[in-house]
Parts: sequence; C-alpha cells; structure tokens
Amino acid sequence: MGFADAYLLRAGLRNELIAHRPHPGLEIIVTIPAYNESGLERCLDSLFQCDTSGIRAEVIVLVNAAADSPPWVIAQNKRTYRETLEWIADHPHPDIAFHVHMDHTFSRKEAGVGMARKILMDEAVRRFSSLERPEGLIASMDADSLVETNYLQALTKLFRQERPDGCAVYFEHPLSGPGFGEEVYRAIMQYELHQRYYLRAVRSTGYPHAFHTVGSCFAVNADVYCREGGMNRRKGGEDFYFIQKVARRGNFRECNTTRVIPSPRPSDRVPFGTGPLVKRLTEDPGKPLLTYDPRPFTMLREF
Repeated sequence: MGFADAYLLRAGLRNELIAHRPHPGLEIIVTIPAYNESGLERCLDSLFQCDTSGIRAEVIVLVNAAADSPPWVIAQNKRTYRETLEWIADHPHPDIAFHVHMDHTFSRKEAGVGMARKILMDEAVRRFSSLERPEGLIASMDADSLVETNYLQALTKLFRQERPDGCAVYFEHPLSGPGFGEEVYRAIMQYELHQRYYLRAVRSTGYPHAFHTVGSCFAVNADVYCREGGMNRRKGGEDFYFIQKVARRGNFRECNTTRVIPSPRPSDRVPFGTGPLVKRLTEDPGKPLLTYDPRPFTMLREF
C-alpha cells in the first residue's frame, strides 16, 4: 500500500502514464502541461542544464487537447510530441528522467490547464507512492517557461531543510529581447508591477497567507497534495485556488534563491491570466492597466 493509494482511488482520473518504476532515490518531479506549443525544447533545455548534484529528478510533459480541438492544434500537438520524443532520445541525463505523454481524449467540457495539471501531478504522486516517499516534491511549470541552473538545487534544499507544505518560486518575466515586440514587454512590465504591488498590499493588511499564485512557479509536498484533495480542474485560475488551499495550512514558503522566467507572450490558451491580459494590452496600447486603490488595504490594516 502506498501513501497515495486512497487519494488515487478516490480522485485519480487516469491510469498510470509511465509504466516503468522510478529511480528509488527520486526526490523531485517537474510537471509540464503543453497545449499547442512549438517551443517546448527551450524549456527542456533549461531543465537539462540544471545542477543535479545529489538529486534524482524526473520531468513529465503532458501534451494535451480536447478531442474536438481544431485540426491545426492537433497537428501541432503531434509535432510537439514527436519532437519531444526525439529530444529525449538525444539528451540522456544521468540524474533526470524525461517523460512525455500525449492525450487527446478530453471532452470540450473537461479540457483545460487545470485538468492537465491534475493528471500530471496525480502521476507524480503515483510515482512517489510506489516508492513510499510522501516527502516527494512536485514542481509545476509551463511549457514556455525557463529556469535558472540552480532551480532543482534551490527547491530540494528548501524542502529538505524547512519541510514546508509547498512554496511559491521567485519569477521574473523578460522585459527585453528579440523574442517579442516592445509593446509586449511594455504590457508584461505593467502586469508584473501590478502583481507585485497587489501582493505587498495584501500583506500590508496582516493577512498571513498571501503569496504569488503563478502556475509555472510553485511546488508542493506529495503527501500534502493528497491531503488537500489534489489539483482542481478549472480552465483558468487553477493555480490560484490550489495555492490558496495549501497556503492556508500555515506552512507555505517562498523559494527566492532561484528564478523561473515565464514567457510574456500574448495568448488565448486560458480564459484569463497573463496571456489574455497581455493580448488585451497589446491590442489597445493606449489603455493602461489599472490596479487597486491602496486605501482599502489601509482600512483593512486598521480594522
């Protein structure tokens, strides 16, 4: 009996994705949903270059879409899956096992980033449970994000030393470079300033569980993941609701000794969040992004 058997029996939605057993020393699993992605190799390259001294890790990618997705999405997913298999074959790593799975069986109602993250994180739990390692670490990333070379070291060190339930990982969107136009970088600068202002404003009220809630920038203890009912299946905001649930346990941390670099790209993959907001700002550059008046936060602090 593994520690997650009851959770998986009650809440698991898929059978195991990976047939062979994990390395007995497995400590961290990075989960990456991919939908209509063309640049996954950059994400995998950044993980491949991580320092893994004393660490055994896995990376699991789920290339996913609804069964009735547009033909070009299905075609891109198949291309991504094929290219990722080739990348894995060309990049053997002594300490990181890379896996990719493709699933186009979702209904239109259930398809979305929340469902993809849930299936991935459930698989991570299943693999830790097979080793009876409830202290295993599950990290969440996005297919268009990059990490610094100490990413795996920083996360494992935090969880070894402080034993948190989970953590938010420090992030910075790129503000310049050849990948996007000036209007995109201007938009993401506004949004990230809003995110950082809002977090500080909430913390100024004395609320003890305020953390950034970015899907590509958090990690959770495997046993805590099960105890809190796993990831939700929302099409957007899944990261916010999950992190809030774990943070309210009172043992959530920040990992500020490494950095995730999320993409600033405009996108309509989710109904709200970074991509749609950047898209709106770039389509109407004359309309600035508004944030919250500081006075209500002052009132709450003095209440």
